[in-house]
Amino acid sequence: MKQKVMIKSLDAAYDIVSVVTIPETNKECYPVVVLCHGTGSNKDEAGNLYVELAAKLEETGIASVRFDFVGNGDSKEDYIGYTLTSAVSDVKSIVEFIKQNALLDETRMGIVGFSQGGSVAALSVGAIKEFKCMVGWSAALSLESLATDEMRKTADVQGWSWLDFDFRDSVRLSKQWMDEAAKMDLIPILNKRHLPMLAAAGTLDTVVPCECSKKMVEATNHPDSELYLVETDHIFSVFEHDKAWPKVIAKTASWLKEQL
Repeated sequence: MKQKVMIKSLDAAYDIVSVVTIPETNKECYPVVVLCHGTGSNKDEAGNLYVELAAKLEETGIASVRFDFVGNGDSKEDYIGYTLTSAVSDVKSIVEFIKQNALLDETRMGIVGFSQGGSVAALSVGAIKEFKCMVGWSAALSLESLATDEMRKTADVQGWSWLDFDFRDSVRLSKQWMDEAAKMDLIPILNKRHLPMLAAAGTLDTVVPCECSKKMVEATNHPDSELYLVETDHIFSVFEHDKAWPKVIAKTASWLKEQL
């Protein structure tokens, strides 16, 4: 069962456009996974990777909630409102929704994050105790390189700078995002949280080196944590003929079934 829902932000200032997918197997409630998309992307992810993941999770007996961060996808807000703080707050809003849904089991809850979404997932497990496990897809350990020195200089003057993409319109990246990215340190969070993490990464990734995933897994210091390397690029060759993404999705679903 797939349903589009509007989830209020914690301060009720805006709607978080979300899609909830729940298996239809007549169980009272289901384990659930929150899906966090990457930079400038949306709840479906590149090449519909999150649509495919949600379907595989449903087949496995796991529910999911995927959603658009501020300024992305169907969000009506300006991207300038997107910060690491706002992203974690959005995840908290999704968790509150899960707690209020009788079909979703908050005691068996995981989180998946792609690229910058992986950074947000790590920040979220540090802030939200209910998460039992985490999956990072091409997860970014650092985000500072997203903003150039020139962008930072511009943001120091006017509070934001343009961030350009080759797959969507340019957005206004805030000085707050840049400041928070500069201070972000995920290793201590993962080390303190000590929960299982699956990190899937491409050995040919030129955007986020796969070594980042290795360091994140090591930081969790958990026996169930696992590094899953595939000979592919940052987005798992989703637009290529020789696709790696089905392997990543299958691995993710099976690993989450074991953990939840």
